Amino acid sequence: MGCKPNNFQPMMYMKKTSPLFLLIAIFTLWLSPARAFEIAVVQTSSARPYEESYQGFIQTTAKSASTWGHKSISPDSTTRIVLSEVDPSFDLQSKLQGLHPDIIIAIGRKALLRVMNYSEAPIIHMLAPFPPAKAQNNPNISGIDLNLSPAKQLSAFLDVFPSIKRIGTIYNPSETGEMVRQAKAFAGIAGIEIVSLKAVSDKEAIQQMALLRNNVDAFWMLPDRSLLTPIFIESQLRFSFENRVPLLTFSDKYLEMGATLSLAAAHYAMGERAGHLAMQTLKPTEQENGFQEQYVETATLRLNEKIAKKIGIISNTAALKISPAQKVQ
Repeated sequence: MGCKPNNFQPMMYMKKTSPLFLLIAIFTLWLSPARAFEIAVVQTSSARPYEESYQGFIQTTAKSASTWGHKSISPDSTTRIVLSEVDPSFDLQSKLQGLHPDIIIAIGRKALLRVMNYSEAPIIHMLAPFPPAKAQNNPNISGIDLNLSPAKQLSAFLDVFPSIKRIGTIYNPSETGEMVRQAKAFAGIAGIEIVSLKAVSDKEAIQQMALLRNNVDAFWMLPDRSLLTPIFIESQLRFSFENRVPLLTFSDKYLEMGATLSLAAAHYAMGERAGHLAMQTLKPTEQENGFQEQYVETATLRLNEKIAKKIGIISNTAALKISPAQKVQ
């Protein structure tokens, strides 16, 4: 009987301490740092629009770092490559293969062209106007639309130029037909008319413009890659000046060339949008606050006062809050 306690006590000790060791192990694993997702950002240059988009992306993804399971996003897990700052001999494909990223963010058209053949990770692009068909048809590649919704654009234009009743535009149905359809739906509600003419080439578009003379109060430039050639852009600028009607556009670039009013998507907001899309892609089971990949709805509204005075149109400066740039929410 004297040996029973000696045999029995170790067994009792093990039964009491095993659950404790298990709890400690679980607690240690729970507190251990989460392994971050590996993100590769390929950026065309350090120009301001690209930098603002990058900041919007990184701030949005950083907010989610503490909310995801065994993997999370954090700024420390992001490798950024700025193409304008690397040596011409830099081998981007080898770099990406070495990184093994979970996702690639391409900022700018040049960046998209350089990464779109990489097939080992999903790709999200922004600030890449008119992406090539190869990118558009690749299910591995998605992007943030540079354009604002037609309703948002037209509403802003009418705020600045409330006297506008008939807005002319020329479009290729296969490229911007849906935009025109949405615009006409909004026009019916707003009490204005969209006078739209079809064209499949810049030559035909220029011919169609002659039909709009003395027939519209403004001309709306569309982001139609099949028509937006230098010669047609020049024709739109000349039409605006000769007919003394405002030219409404989607980019500050055309404002500087002589357009009257621009409503351009905010670059930071595009980065935020890309961040939300990246989170949905990396963690598809997460619901990102009802996010839907459509249009960016935050933008800057700018008026070319010099041109407005030249064509003699009265603008509602209150809509701009007497500021060169207004964020439209």
